[in-house]
Amino acid sequence: MPTFCRHGRFEASCAICRQEKAKAEPKAVTPRAKGTTARRPASSSTGGSSTGSTRKRGVVTGKLQRAADDGFRSDFLPGVRSTADALNLAGELTAAEARLSAYGTEAAGPWAVVADLAGEPHKAFAAALVIAVASPDAAAGSVTTAGAALAALQAADGSLESLDAIGGATEAKTILADGPRGPRAHDATAAALEVPARLAQRSGGSLEAALAGEAAWSAERRFARLLDRLALPGLPRAVRFDLLTALGRSGALPVRADALHLGSDQVTDAAKRLFAVADTALLERRAAALVDATGVAFDALELALWNVAGADAGAGGAAARWSTAKPRTDLGLPGEADADEAQVLVDAIRD
Repeated sequence: MPTFCRHGRFEASCAICRQEKAKAEPKAVTPRAKGTTARRPASSSTGGSSTGSTRKRGVVTGKLQRAADDGFRSDFLPGVRSTADALNLAGELTAAEARLSAYGTEAAGPWAVVADLAGEPHKAFAAALVIAVASPDAAAGSVTTAGAALAALQAADGSLESLDAIGGATEAKTILADGPRGPRAHDATAAALEVPARLAQRSGGSLEAALAGEAAWSAERRFARLLDRLALPGLPRAVRFDLLTALGRSGALPVRADALHLGSDQVTDAAKRLFAVADTALLERRAAALVDATGVAFDALELALWNVAGADAGAGGAAARWSTAKPRTDLGLPGEADADEAQVLVDAIRD
């Protein structure tokens, strides 16, 4: 027989009583299987939605593989936590020193002509520019490219102050720079060959005056000023660095780097990782401290940092997939890493 509840309704039809009765009853517990089954977000459904049935994925990031932390510590390289990575950098430093020491010798390959023209700095500059833009490298096959571009330059008669005006310039422009540090574009290569003329215009029409700068300048000051003046279309930072390094090491121009002059390429990326800081001024100070501790030259450190980052481009697995670095380079110069010297360098900077 139906009964009335305290609310004056039939108990079976009272919504309040039914809700209270449901809360009072014990809930059945369904045992869950152990495992790693992923939960489905509450907003997802099998029937689709207004935004489509496929769930959008967010930005995926990757982490380059590095050697495991084995306790290595160095105040000079706070970002290095393994002996293997320290030895890798040290090996690149010894190889870079060996390669750069070939400038000014017959072993310099296409760069040898820069030393041959040392008595005429403006011609040496034009030759070094063409080679640097081609970015010679044995693995990339651009040593031949650099030689062909240089041959086109040497075949032209008349002044070399404006490569755009000489007969071989058209042929040189058709040779794309395939090397790791070159601009890698026809229009950029063409713009690079116009640099001597632009540089001369800034110094009253004289390329010699532009290269000489002021008599009171030190070799380091001249390097820094020319590197800045050469920041023109077609000349990325690495090409400008190679150009001035070749002129200085070949004796064609009194220039010498006393800093990395960091920009936005992979040298800066490698420096940030190894020195564990992002501020450019701090990076330069830590680089200077490393140079003082090891005795290596700044141009060798610059090349070594490029190759440390460039190793990811030629590696397999995650390193190759996530790296945006350009390949490592030998600059078309002979030289190999010295394991014994590398160990000496590591011992010099280890805490």
